[in-house]
Amino acid sequence: MRRHVVVIGAGAAGTMVAHRLRRRLDAATWAVTVIDRDDQHAYRPGFALVAFGTWPPSAVVRSRHAFLPDGVDLVLAEARQVDADASVVLLADGRRIAYDHLVLATGAVPRPDLVPGMTGPQWQRSVVDVSSLEGATALREALPTLRQGRLVVHLAELPVTAPGTALELTLLADAWLRRRGLRDGVELVHASPLPEPSAGAAGLLGRHGVVVEAGFRVERLDGDRQLLVGHDGRELPFDLLVTVPPHRGAGVVTRSGLGDELGYVPVDRHTLQSRAFANLYAVGDATDLPTARTTRTAWLTARVVGRTLPDHAAGRAPSASLDRRSRALPLGPVDDGLTDRVAGARGGAPGRAAARWLYWHVALPGRPLPLPVHTAAVPTGLRRHAPA
Repeated sequence: MRRHVVVIGAGAAGTMVAHRLRRRLDAATWAVTVIDRDDQHAYRPGFALVAFGTWPPSAVVRSRHAFLPDGVDLVLAEARQVDADASVVLLADGRRIAYDHLVLATGAVPRPDLVPGMTGPQWQRSVVDVSSLEGATALREALPTLRQGRLVVHLAELPVTAPGTALELTLLADAWLRRRGLRDGVELVHASPLPEPSAGAAGLLGRHGVVVEAGFRVERLDGDRQLLVGHDGRELPFDLLVTVPPHRGAGVVTRSGLGDELGYVPVDRHTLQSRAFANLYAVGDATDLPTARTTRTAWLTARVVGRTLPDHAAGRAPSASLDRRSRALPLGPVDDGLTDRVAGARGGAPGRAAARWLYWHVALPGRPLPLPVHTAAVPTGLRRHAPA
């Protein structure tokens, strides 16, 4: 009987690690299964461009099947719980999938409900987010109603997925308003819990006339008065609020008792092996690593687990370590994602389209880059043009 690796989550990190595992594990002796609730793989960095009308929603969604390698089974079902003691995944439809090794690629989940008042009657109307395609579409519909007043872009807390999103949204909002001759009548505010923006971000915001509310830790949203209330007593009124809400680990991690207090999986900092179960790993946003939660981190963690899991299964010493590649990681609990966002936007629409193509056809399958790369925003391993 073949041994079995199960990956929960077919987003960026899950797809990347599935490719690497399928290449490194003998298909005659190993089966690889990926579990996700639907067949819709979304290119999350494109949500902001959908929100501001640059791309249609259809430009950022593809079939998960299309980007998984041959020899990998995709099970479309919700993973409700993991019985790690028995090495079994329990699905919402009652099925049980046994595994020899499990990879949690369950990501991080937007939790606007953690801010009192956030998900009231104005949610996805005058209070919107772009952490989902639904939210991006809601902002796309709300923007034309704003002719004057106050637009607040708000980062609730860290860590979140793609922490540079708030800065990107602020700059895109500024450009959108200027193109329509509305900027003089709309005050644009950037609110962040960081004590102060980085030098690069401060320069960008200053040049665009954006009001910066630094060190703003949100306590609640007052829907009746349309304002954010901070723990320090500050009140930020708005006509349109674009928020990057708090994020937490996935429900399946929490229900299974595999996460920390925020729902992220505690892992060894080098091998990404669970600290509690030797046959369990985590990648991407699912880990408790103190790093920015970006596609770059998904790529690096998938590359490491693509090596360390087969090593462990074969009784070998780990041949890869995240620590060895730390130069490409924005280490530390706080990272505003400025480098990734600005680098990805260079070249305007052609640059963004190229980044999207590279995501689908190079990053996900772990292929070598088809062109030379000269940017620090690209992981070291990709700059070496070596497939994982």
